[in-house]
Amino acid sequence: MVFPADETDLAAVLDWCGSADIAVIPYGAGSSVVGGVETGGGWSERFSGVVSLDMSRMGGVLELDRLSRAAHIAGGATGPAIEEQLRPHGLTLRHYPQSFEFSTLGGWIATRSGGHYATGRTHIEDFVESTRMITPRGPMESRRLPGSGAGPSPTAWSPDRRGSWE
Repeated sequence: MVFPADETDLAAVLDWCGSADIAVIPYGAGSSVVGGVETGGGWSERFSGVVSLDMSRMGGVLELDRLSRAAHIAGGATGPAIEEQLRPHGLTLRHYPQSFEFSTLGGWIATRSGGHYATGRTHIEDFVESTRMITPRGPMESRRLPGSGAGPSPTAWSPDRRGSWE
């Protein structure tokens, strides 16, 4: 198990694992509701080893934009930690999946988490404006696309979104 503290550590781990043909499994808070930390199914046998990448040292609210009510949050942050850091600023993420206490923002995004204890918008992608990921091929960052006041998105409906407008 490795515990990167920042993007430089993370990139070094991924470089080493890539050169040694070692699979990397990110580990957030351990809920593994969807089996994301499992090595079964035969896929791991294609590698010379497996490393568990514990993201606990890469969590927390890094920056707040009070005007747009947006926050830059590291992927290893757990639900309670996010809410605790936003509360003094009068803000909340308002995403409460069943595994809220034992899961992380990165895990929510990777698994398209649904907030079962919320009303209205309940999926994490409804709250994410952009992402930055460190991959074995280098950083990957999406453009920041804030929510629109122009009404429902014509692309929001699709069969993989349970066939209804949200």
